Amino acid sequence: MANPTFSLAILWDGTASAPAVQRVIENLETTFEPSAVSNLAVIQLPSMACLHFTVDFSAYSRATLTQLEIDSTRCGGRFIELLRIPEDKREAFKAQFLTPVQGSNLSCGSFKECSRPLAEHLGKLAAGRAEVPTVKPSPARPRQTGSDARQAPRFDVNLQVEFDSEADFAREYAINISKGGVFVRTTQRPALNSELGLRIKLPNGQVIQTRARVVHVVDHPENGGVGLAFGREDPAFGGALDQYLAEIQKK
Repeated sequence: MANPTFSLAILWDGTASAPAVQRVIENLETTFEPSAVSNLAVIQLPSMACLHFTVDFSAYSRATLTQLEIDSTRCGGRFIELLRIPEDKREAFKAQFLTPVQGSNLSCGSFKECSRPLAEHLGKLAAGRAEVPTVKPSPARPRQTGSDARQAPRFDVNLQVEFDSEADFAREYAINISKGGVFVRTTQRPALNSELGLRIKLPNGQVIQTRARVVHVVDHPENGGVGLAFGREDPAFGGALDQYLAEIQKK
């Protein structure tokens, strides 16, 4: 019987340090035995880069993965264990990041072989010269966050966000966005109707910020999060957001 394997992925956008990413990937040569690694690939996306591979269960120690997550975060990445993604969301993640309809999927024979094309793609993203065909996000059903938000299309995204309230601070990821608001996957549970400071990091590295109101709370251990309605009295934020959404719609 074949040994069970588990899939791992690391995502980076154009703000990541390409040399630091390259060092992390090359260090994986000594972290995992070559015989324990399979399905090693670099996926070049319109606004991101992804390293994907599977490892044998024998190499899947918690200490190893914890260190890999730390190293990935330090170089601007996001470490993903596919096994920890809820089953009903896992196929959507694979379709978006591992087997995209448009983009480049490069199979590699070693981590060292992966490091150069991945670093080169991140360099192009940082310089705004990536030539990977873009993917048009699919509008999803608008959430109930006000009359304007109900009429605005909502787009699937993967944006780093930070929010703070009087009691706490969190750095998380937004999974969809519209003109009226955003849904953030988080274990934090700000009170419904509370207001908090919100900062969103766009793919080009620009950080836009505003005040937001908690209009929706999903209390679930894995899929939980909060729906936030953007403040209306912030023309600078609104202008930057409109430009970002217009760029998405053009793709």
